Amino acid sequence: MALNPSSKQLIEKIYIAFENVNYPGDKNIINNPGRGCLEHDETEAFFKGKTWKDLTKPDVSLPVNYADMNFLSSAAWRYYLPAYLIQALTDISDDTQQDAQQHLVFMLTRLQKHVVFQLTPPELYSHTNEIDPALIKNFKELTDSLSIEQSSIIAQFLELQRSEFPDDYADDIEFQSLNRIINYWKNKAKQSVS
Repeated sequence: MALNPSSKQLIEKIYIAFENVNYPGDKNIINNPGRGCLEHDETEAFFKGKTWKDLTKPDVSLPVNYADMNFLSSAAWRYYLPAYLIQALTDISDDTQQDAQQHLVFMLTRLQKHVVFQLTPPELYSHTNEIDPALIKNFKELTDSLSIEQSSIIAQFLELQRSEFPDDYADDIEFQSLNRIINYWKNKAKQSVS
């Protein structure tokens, strides 16, 4: 699969920035372990024992909307985030059959939007003035330990999504605030401690 130069450069930065993030451990893959929930079990089965680099291979499809990042523990979310970023940056412009190509584009669009949503602070996607404090607490748990470099890469990822796929975000109400989300991550990169 061919990558555009901007995506390729950002992927190289992702590998460097997340190189030393530790595997969360087999017993710390999912949030709320032992609930007996099928999605938790499938999430654990998919991620357990795999490095985030294992999940960047072209033949791997990351879970989106089912047994996905929402079920990962905070440590596992941070650990597997680079795999999601890299797969979302992958350009599907090779010469495959048209039906397969359309399916891949659809899946990539879902993945891209899933990753953008995961990186959106609750106060920026809420359509009401009432924000569940648990959502804010959870988001802080997921993102507070990201380094300056990692936060900066997230801002760059979001900027690239905006520039490469402007039509995907222009009309979608969940992503009308993409500029505010980018600014959030730019500010976070300035404030991060390590």
